[in-house]
Amino acid sequence: MNLRETGKTLTDDEARLNMRLLADSLPVIATPCSFMRLFNDSRWPWLMLMPRVFPAVAELHELDETTRAGFLADVNTVSSILKAATACRSVNIAMLGNVVPDLHCHVVARHEDDPVWPAPVWGHGEAMPYNDANYPAPLVDRLRREISS
Repeated sequence: MNLRETGKTLTDDEARLNMRLLADSLPVIATPCSFMRLFNDSRWPWLMLMPRVFPAVAELHELDETTRAGFLADVNTVSSILKAATACRSVNIAMLGNVVPDLHCHVVARHEDDPVWPAPVWGHGEAMPYNDANYPAPLVDRLRREISS
C-alpha cells in the first residue's frame, strides 16, 4: 500500500464532509449510511464514521430514524471488526462535537499497553501520522472485506 495514493480523489459526497475531518483521516469505505475513515494517528487503531447526510447535522437525534439506525449499525459493525482484528481489551465509542460540530463517531481499539491507558485518547501529545511503513493495510483490508460482504 502506498499511503500517498490513499484518498487522493474524493467522491462528490466526500468532498462535502467537514474539511478538518478529511484532513485528520484516511478513507476506508463508504456504506449507504456512513463514510468510514481511519483516523491518522498510528498510536491507536481508530476509525471515524460520518453519516451520509447533507447538509451535515450536529447531533445524533437530528438524523431521521432510518439513517440513525443505519449509522449506528455501521458503528456496531466497525466496533465488532476492530475488537476481533486487534484483540483489544476495550473498544471506545464516542460522539463529540466540541471541536468539529458535524456529527461523527470515533471508534477506538484500546489495549492496556497503549500510550495513555486507561485515560481517553484525546489531548495526549501529538498525533503520529501513518506512513508507508506503518499503514495498517491488513486492518483496512479486513474492514473493507467484511463491510462489503
